[in-house]
Amino acid sequence: MSMALSTTILLSSLFLPRLVLLLSQATGGVWLSKWSISSICGGVSLIAIIGFLSYLMCSRFGCCEEEEINSESEEEAGLSDPDDPDMGPTANKFIQQGGPLPSELESLEAFSLRDLKDATKNFSWFHRVGKGGFGAVYKGQLSDGRWVAVKRSQVVGVSKRDSVFTSEIKTQAKSEHINVLKVIGYCVEYNERIIVFEYMAQKDLYGHLYLKPWQKKSQVFRSWSMRVKILLDAGRGLNYLHQKGIVHRDIKSPNILIDGDLVGKISDFGGALVLAPGRTSVKVEGGFGTSGYIKPGKQSKRSMKPQKAKNKEKTVVDSKSDLYSFGVVMLEVITGKKAYRLRKEFLKSNSKVNTVLDQRLAKPVGDDKMKAIQRLMYVAKVCLQPTPEIDMMAIVGELESALTLFV
Repeated sequence: MSMALSTTILLSSLFLPRLVLLLSQATGGVWLSKWSISSICGGVSLIAIIGFLSYLMCSRFGCCEEEEINSESEEEAGLSDPDDPDMGPTANKFIQQGGPLPSELESLEAFSLRDLKDATKNFSWFHRVGKGGFGAVYKGQLSDGRWVAVKRSQVVGVSKRDSVFTSEIKTQAKSEHINVLKVIGYCVEYNERIIVFEYMAQKDLYGHLYLKPWQKKSQVFRSWSMRVKILLDAGRGLNYLHQKGIVHRDIKSPNILIDGDLVGKISDFGGALVLAPGRTSVKVEGGFGTSGYIKPGKQSKRSMKPQKAKNKEKTVVDSKSDLYSFGVVMLEVITGKKAYRLRKEFLKSNSKVNTVLDQRLAKPVGDDKMKAIQRLMYVAKVCLQPTPEIDMMAIVGELESALTLFV
């Protein structure tokens, strides 16, 4: 009994100081200041708590290695060959599985899996900044000091995984615009499909609009001019894509990212389609998009993840397919209501603009600014029509005109 007691005391003396420091850093000391260590120093309880907190500590500092890739199983699957000196990040068995690497990758950096593991602390939970329909996104710092966003595919099935990876990186690699998220590089080692992007320090528009209770109001949240500016940035990015024959198919506030200079950028091309030269539309099986941001009837399940319709009906995809989604984003910014709360009755109503504005934000001062917001609401509702008589170029023009009144 005495031996067990001494062991407990020894463990607490070794672990608790560092664990308290760790959690104090992670939480800003908010709840640790109220946590009395002495209240949990009871035998079994203390050991259980230490075990749990040790796990968190290891995850935070990267001392618990993620399970290493099983070389034997990978070799059997034809995905790795440790003895092949040519099996670098640009060569490996991706060529056997899915054909030659896309030519668009030639201008991008090829990262090793080890580089990206080091950058993200083995894809630590503490480094995870988001999760989409095709994988998780991690914040990482490369050996040269650059901060990047690392998107790691979690698509099940080799064929589907490679198809999604190839489609996304080919589409985004050839999209060079200040308002489109820049892709930096990739990794195709073993069974991994990873895309590396520039890091967006201000996260996404959704996070700025719908703050958690403990979060500080950002400049994007507090300023009408900044809200219109971010809409304009996103509109310019989307207009650029449409001019290149690219239909995004998953425009939503979480996919509009904001960098450290408060520049908005379109991201997440996992469902994008590239129209053939000379074509203005294409028919595909089923629909695609996120509930609340696509036309009613296309999806019924409320989820922030993109979904592909299960039906096999042919759906026409063209540049106007993105307009409904962009109109919803415009209304989110103006009203402060989440996409699924923008009811049909509200969208069809002729309510005065001052009755539907985001009540958390001071109303624009001056009739000209109120009229500008009212005009943007009208444009947003035009986007929601079955056959909108507008395009992204015209929408960009409307946003530019509105912004001049707020600067």
